[in-house]
Amino acid sequence: MQHTESELAIIGGGICGLTTAIALAGKGITVPVFEAAPQFSAVGAGIGLAPNALLALEHINMLDSIREIGFPLTRFAILDEQGNCLSRNEVLPDRNNQRLNNITLHRADLHNVLVSRLKPENLHTGKRLKNIRQSYHDVLIEFEDGSTHKARYLIAAEGIHSPVRKQLFPDSGIRFAGYTCWRAVVSLPSSAIPPLSSETWGSKGRFGIFPLTGNRLYWFACINSPTPEYNPYRHYTINDLLRHFSGYHAPVTNSIAQTRESDLIRNDIYDLVPLKNYTSHNILLIGDAAHATTPNMGQGACQAIEDAVLLAEELHKTLEVPAAFRNFEQKRLKRTQKVIKQSRLIGRIAQLDSPLLIRARNFGMRISPAWLYQTQVRFLNEIDFN
Repeated sequence: MQHTESELAIIGGGICGLTTAIALAGKGITVPVFEAAPQFSAVGAGIGLAPNALLALEHINMLDSIREIGFPLTRFAILDEQGNCLSRNEVLPDRNNQRLNNITLHRADLHNVLVSRLKPENLHTGKRLKNIRQSYHDVLIEFEDGSTHKARYLIAAEGIHSPVRKQLFPDSGIRFAGYTCWRAVVSLPSSAIPPLSSETWGSKGRFGIFPLTGNRLYWFACINSPTPEYNPYRHYTINDLLRHFSGYHAPVTNSIAQTRESDLIRNDIYDLVPLKNYTSHNILLIGDAAHATTPNMGQGACQAIEDAVLLAEELHKTLEVPAAFRNFEQKRLKRTQKVIKQSRLIGRIAQLDSPLLIRARNFGMRISPAWLYQTQVRFLNEIDFN
């Protein structure tokens, strides 16, 4: 039976775990990353990175690499189902009077760049967690393949269904947001890709369209559903989605029609009931394991990247790791839980299906100035990574 040891270890080889390992490596701290899957590969479709995540990536000298694979999102609109504009946002100059655009990119492209920045000998696949044995002095990690690893300190970044969180905080729970989401990436001629990134909010659900590099388009569709246990949309196909959104404006139905059945991904949407703690002495939860949020603000990956960079700073400047974990927790609890709360609220508003409430919402959005939304999300960019 294989047994290894290290000072620090990371469980989870997604965006959060890999970015954390990169940020720590930049501080001279080498950390093994253990991933349950048989290989490092991304599951998903498109992803957006907002300015707060880009500032974090700039802090660890990764911004240029990420921008090379990303599509700049300079204009974004919320439309009704006929394609009429409800709200439009332009990218505003950042605090250095430079344009810091949101970018959209394929999750697999981002994942590949992150993996390329780490030494292969520090990346371990096929390491599905079986159990952890926490003592005051260390954490023994037991994997399903029979191997073990002992670390003095453990960083858990294994996502919303984190086994480590469930073991540390057995009362923690996830919440169904009330809707099911389909995602896909399609390749199209450049002339067929809409120049404007948008979300369409209509009575039958919400539909997002975002260009990617390489003449690709990322789309998502969210439909209200009663419960994950009773979900009438569980087996929806491309043709089912076409029928469902048949009354929506052309870019919606055209995007669905261009999609292959094999490229369609479906997930029920959940978030994490806010936790009181992210740390338990020598174990720290980060990313979705600590504060999974609904995707309505596009902040899931962004908050995970923030976690990675801020944790590396705390471990670099604080001699005792448990103290660094506590400092990290103190800085992150309020901010990440505000994102969970605000994102869930936006989802409720976006997924309205009552005609009366939709008319009231749409009227309010049309008369609201663009700066009002910017004011509501300004806190996202008010972060210091030093």
